[in-house]
Amino acid sequence: MAYFRTSREKRLWTLTAALLLLIYATHSAAPEFSSFLREKGLLTPIFITVFFLIAAVCITLGLFQRPDVREVAIWAGITGVLLMLFFRIEMVEERSHLMEYGVISILIYEALKERGSFRYPALVAILLTGLFGFIDEAIQYFIPTRVFAWEDVVFNISAAMIAMTTIGVLRWTRERFRQS
Repeated sequence: MAYFRTSREKRLWTLTAALLLLIYATHSAAPEFSSFLREKGLLTPIFITVFFLIAAVCITLGLFQRPDVREVAIWAGITGVLLMLFFRIEMVEERSHLMEYGVISILIYEALKERGSFRYPALVAILLTGLFGFIDEAIQYFIPTRVFAWEDVVFNISAAMIAMTTIGVLRWTRERFRQS
């Protein structure tokens, strides 16, 4: 019997695992790499580029669903709020939590939906993302140049909650406007 119900579910879990392994594996080098990028004046431009690439992927996927004008207006509002949040985070490195764990929670959510056996996939995605964020910080505890920070655990969970809330609002909007 196959563990995954569909090939899409398998791809989503594989991508989630690969992203988590990448995050975990780069803990030792991250401070030096971040300092190097900061010295070259590249840290902020790279984060902004990654943010806009993620937004472009989301918009492209959303356009395949042929949204009406009201849905696009809701998307624009959500994007504006996320941009304000993103740029209000002063330390550039902390912005990575928003992107990393937001994307991880979306991948987990989509994998759980694909499986179809969870009543509240968004809640489970938030909890699993929180667990993976805790593991992320626990690994840092054992690295001499890094520290365990509860604030980062909370931030990772917050990123998942923001992503799931955004998905929920967009889904509600689509259902509401498609019925009218």
